[in-house]
Amino acid sequence: MTPIADMVTKMIAAGVAPDMIALAVSTCEAVSRPVEIRGLSADETTQRRREYDRIRARERREKEREIRGHPPTSAESAETHIIEERKKDKVSIRGSRLSVDTIPLDWREWSASQGMTLGEIDGQFARFRDYWLGKPGKDGSKTDWLATWRNWCRTFLERNPRSNGHTAINAQPEHIQREADRIRAERKARLEAGEKLYGADASGARSANQQQDLLSPRAPLD
Repeated sequence: MTPIADMVTKMIAAGVAPDMIALAVSTCEAVSRPVEIRGLSADETTQRRREYDRIRARERREKEREIRGHPPTSAESAETHIIEERKKDKVSIRGSRLSVDTIPLDWREWSASQGMTLGEIDGQFARFRDYWLGKPGKDGSKTDWLATWRNWCRTFLERNPRSNGHTAINAQPEHIQREADRIRAERKARLEAGEKLYGADASGARSANQQQDLLSPRAPLD
């Protein structure tokens, strides 16, 4: 017998009026019914509450294990990893704000390959950084900052065309030649450092001829 049925039986035995019994029953049913979240059905509300309770219970277990000095179980670690990956996916879709203070090497290499001088690259990066850091909210977030930088440089070059175009290094002015030589020296240093750390095969898929072409003073920039 349910609690409500037991209550009705006792009320009848006590001679309570039928309308009072009906009122008591409806009141008990309203109290026992789960409170619905606005816009959701009772089943959806119950499911949301169960999911919330599971998350709270997992967080509580993890805190207790940290206090006792025991690491979380493999199942708990896997669940936590999945949640963190989902958060990363959401962040990547939304993009991120510019986080570099100095121009990265691969950005500089690409700009130099388009004929920009060292002074132009540094000057435009300073303008680029100030411009995007000054953008509020989502307007200042990008999913690919290197692509954004390339578009910025293309706009600069359209407004300031090179008189000799984007030809081979030996046909470019001396200051561009010096910048290209400096970039190749940095590439060579990184290649040698990788070989010392990982062995002679650290260059990966590049053949010996390809490596020689990369370090050649006449090799075009990537």
